[in-house]
Amino acid sequence: MASNIGDLAINVGELSLIQSTFPGAQVVFVALHIKEGPRFEKAKAEVAAIGDAEWIIFRTSFRHIVDYQASPGKFLKDCAVEDADLVLLASGEHLFSYEAQPNLRSLYWRTIPAFSAKSLGKPCVMLPSTFGPFEPEAYQKWMALFLSLLDGVAVRDERSLAYLTDVFHCDSVLLPDPAFFLTPEVQHKREEGQDIQVVLGLAMRAEDWGIRLADNKKNASDIKESGAAPQAASFSISLIQAFFAAKPNGEVRVFVQTEADRALAEEVRKKLGFNSISVVEPSGISDYLKELACVDALVASRFHAIILGLKVGLPVRGVYFPVHGHKMPGLFSWLGIESACYQIAQESEVASHVARDILDCRIDWQSVSERIESECQALSKWLKDQASACEVDSGKMFEASLALNILGGELINAGFQQDKAAARDKLVEKFGREKEGLELEYSEKVDFLEKELSVYREGLPYDQTSGLEYEGSDDDKHPERKLGLDFSLPEGRGEKRK
Repeated sequence: MASNIGDLAINVGELSLIQSTFPGAQVVFVALHIKEGPRFEKAKAEVAAIGDAEWIIFRTSFRHIVDYQASPGKFLKDCAVEDADLVLLASGEHLFSYEAQPNLRSLYWRTIPAFSAKSLGKPCVMLPSTFGPFEPEAYQKWMALFLSLLDGVAVRDERSLAYLTDVFHCDSVLLPDPAFFLTPEVQHKREEGQDIQVVLGLAMRAEDWGIRLADNKKNASDIKESGAAPQAASFSISLIQAFFAAKPNGEVRVFVQTEADRALAEEVRKKLGFNSISVVEPSGISDYLKELACVDALVASRFHAIILGLKVGLPVRGVYFPVHGHKMPGLFSWLGIESACYQIAQESEVASHVARDILDCRIDWQSVSERIESECQALSKWLKDQASACEVDSGKMFEASLALNILGGELINAGFQQDKAAARDKLVEKFGREKEGLELEYSEKVDFLEKELSVYREGLPYDQTSGLEYEGSDDDKHPERKLGLDFSLPEGRGEKRK
């Protein structure tokens, strides 16, 4: 549930896949730990546009983990889907872990549904996703057991297929991302002729923002402030300049697929200042498809921009930063058009090459489209086959339980540490407010006393208000002696006065 239209496209594509595979099926989307609000309503509306589905919000908490270790089936019961005939794990790229970015919470909550389903004897299938890497050994062990529990594992890019085969010896299959099941209302129609104005679409993401980056590596300015994403901005500017050099009467439309892309798009338009550059922010999936159908070619580092572009019949070129993982080059490898995907290293050099390449339609895009259609049919058939091939291995379940204990234990510890830090922050904030209040209260009192004291100081001799110790004469110390009186002690009487 995010502002990214690509995420919404996965949800809608999954429902379309289920409808084509199991006509009349009742579908329940379980949303893990999300907030109700505009984004949630938007996600539901996008799905409702193609069919009925029930939505359940499950608020995850590390305090539930001990219960699920003792009784795994309780998880599906708590999600109110214990009567499901088939449990599908959504597509995406949430299954990975790095030393600097363990991704612990996502790994646990996105894999425990499989453990819960198998404990209840239900088939569980992983829809086409991007996997890996898994660097900490304990996480890799859990992932191996998780994969062994599933009745079917599908990947959506060739790199993930190779990774699961090499590292886990997993019998996975390479199939299309569910977003390929979207049905556009319009298709792009390319006009021919030398003087036809060519429109280039560009959908770029910032190099220092994304799910795979540790929080301390992310640059939040990419969302709200200009001057963000220097590499992505530099590449975009070089690409547009090279495009206009080849097509002086051309037009460029920079797409904002998610909120995080807005600052980058505006930065590029501002720096170039050409009237022939526009920023397009689609309102949803259908609008995005319509806007893409109005350009003649697309360059994108956004995975689902490429998919949606292909769905409306565009020639596409993919570009990517290695920090965002291997899904982009893996997608182009799967389509058999590796030459249409580029890693961004030397921005200006790659940009010039991409700009020339996108205008040269040497690839048979009709064959690519037919390949996608065939693969979508294969995904539907594969899913139907997996749904009736449920197996439960008690030995694997026991091993998985032990491995999940480690993962769960780490998450419980992390949860308590997070709660402790949050409680500490609240106390610090509370005491800070109290301190400010006291400082204000007493500063006002001090000011008042200073004013009162100044009144008395004005009527007293300087020596009595200077703050120094006053040393007066003997008569000053004993004024009664001026009157002939002597109040001194008996032993002191009779002494002559000086």
